[in-house]
Amino acid sequence: MLSKKPIAQVQQFLTSKTDDYENWKTRRILGIQPEGSSGWFFTIHMGWWNDEEEPFVDQWKCIQETLKDPKYREGTIWLMGDFNSQDDVRTSNVICNGKNAPVVSDHYGVMITV
Repeated sequence: MLSKKPIAQVQQFLTSKTDDYENWKTRRILGIQPEGSSGWFFTIHMGWWNDEEEPFVDQWKCIQETLKDPKYREGTIWLMGDFNSQDDVRTSNVICNGKNAPVVSDHYGVMITV
């Protein structure tokens, strides 16, 4: 992760049941809190929605429970990365999908306004 400001704190945690560095289904998320900020920025890579061993829903529950910790709740929590969401689910403003902007990756972006 890159930050314009110095990084004050770093956190990481396991979101999958699998905890093997060599196994591609192992999922961890990494979070930073920049100096002078109460917010946290997490980079994630979720499992597939219908994976029998490591389903998305179990990993999402783990993230929700972990982020209930008061140390994360003082500011805004930003989750960024690859959600492996279903492509037939409607999202607010999909970009870089070949319609709204050129395709630049095998991943499309979703633009939000806060």
